[in-house]
This record gives sequence, C-alpha cells and structure tokens, in this order.
Amino acid sequence: MYWFRQEVGCRFGFYGELQEQILRDLGYDFEFVNLMDLANPLILYKKVRSLGSNISITKFIYYVFLIMQMVKMIDKFEFYIRENIGFEVVKNSFENLKSDFFSELRHVISIKHLHSVYKLYDRRLKEIKIDKPQDALKIGMVGELYTLMEPFSNYNMEKELAKNKIVVSRYITVSYLLFQKNFTNMATLKKASGYLKYLIGADGVDSVAKSKELALAHYDGIIHVKPFGCTPEVNAIPSLQNISNDYKIPILYFSFDSQTSETGVKTRLEAFYDMLIKRKEQQCKLDI
Repeated sequence: MYWFRQEVGCRFGFYGELQEQILRDLGYDFEFVNLMDLANPLILYKKVRSLGSNISITKFIYYVFLIMQMVKMIDKFEFYIRENIGFEVVKNSFENLKSDFFSELRHVISIKHLHSVYKLYDRRLKEIKIDKPQDALKIGMVGELYTLMEPFSNYNMEKELAKNKIVVSRYITVSYLLFQKNFTNMATLKKASGYLKYLIGADGVDSVAKSKELALAHYDGIIHVKPFGCTPEVNAIPSLQNISNDYKIPILYFSFDSQTSETGVKTRLEAFYDMLIKRKEQQCKLDI
C-alpha cells in the first residue's frame, strides 16, 4: 500500500508527517512517497520504477516534458478565459470550449500533437465574441495558492465576479508554482521593495509584489484570500494595507475556514464591486 503527500513552503509541510503517523497508529503498512521529488526528475523516476512501472528513462523524461508543456498551455488558456468570460456574448461559450479542450487533451500522446491541439483551440478561444468595454472594472486576486486557485475553497469567487462583468486577473497558477517560483523568489522580493525586506514564506511575498504591480497598473481593486491562520499571508497584510494607502486602491480581505458562509462571501463581494463602481463613476466625473 502507498500513501502520497506533497509538501509546500509553510506549515502544510508538516501535514504529511502527521498523516503518516496517524495511518501508522491505525496499523497500516505502507511506503511513504514524497511528491516534492517532482522537482528532481531522476529521483521521481526511481520512485515510479519502485511502484512497478517498466517505463524507460527516455520515455519518462519525454512524458514529464509533455506534461510540463500541457500545464503551461492550460494555464495560458485559462488566463484568457478569466479576463474575458464576463463579457461573452453567448453564455457558456468559454466554459463549453474549455470542456472540449480538456477532453481533447486526454488523448494527447506527443508534443507535436499537443501543440496542434492547442493551436486549434487557442484560435477558437480568440474567435469567441465578447462585448468588453475599455473601461471595464478590473480586480486582481492575490493570496495563498490553494484558496486562491481552487474554486470550491473560495466559493467560486472568480465566477461570481465575472457574472458582474468584471475583468479578473490571477497570476498564481500551477505552472508558476511548479516551474518559476523557486527561481524567482529574490526577483519577486525586489518587486515588493518599499514594503518588504525579507522573504516571509509561502506566497506572502508574491501577494505583496503582485498587489504593488496591480496598483501600478491602475486596477480598480484587489481581493486577498487565505485560509484562516495562514501565517505568511497574515504577515503580508500590513504591507498590503500600506500599498492600499499609498496607491489609494481598495483591498478586500477574505479568511476561509469551516465556518465561512457562502452567502456571506457573496454579500461582501457584491458590496465591494458596488463600491468600486461608484468610486469609478466619481473619478470619471472629477476627470471631466
């Protein structure tokens, strides 16, 4: 029997050890597999072989590269949808195409095939008619990776915003976390200059750096999400408050736990974008 766990750069890294100990206390006999070895293909290959696979090292490396490319393409595809789905002329156009795209990806067996599929669906994606005004409301989302990316954990916040014709921007993605983050930590800290001097763990520096970028890009508002008690994101909040004050950009904070109400989340979201709309209207009057 095998048990898998994956560490991340905060106290979640201790969850695997806790789960392992609970299972051993319950009498299970298993080999503990650390999925963080994804960062080292050779170690991962040895783990795969130990699980009974006869795949050759050449094929293994090829398929790892294929998966990496697929993840990057999915993120790029979803990024475009996130910023435009609220303005589609025909309802569900984006979701239907996304579903077809994902179904097609299940049959991809080569890099050439992957690029062919992506080229086809990217063209179809850009052909979907949208009615997007130049002054559309823009909201950026930052925060802890899982709560930010998993729709179930944040009550489909991105879709709720899109329903109200809002451009939603989120830059924490699977491809960023797997292939970029560990190599750009110091560069990200530099982008957060003026608000942070040191790395504060997990996604905290990303939240500050990206919020500063969103403010400089003249976004209308920022939403910060985290699980209750997430220390790196708690540490980021004072810096986010300073960014909000310096750039006059409103930031809405969400902290999720088992007591969080979906109705409460939607009510706060509605109040937030109503406030942003009135604020934008007032700014337009002043400009005139």
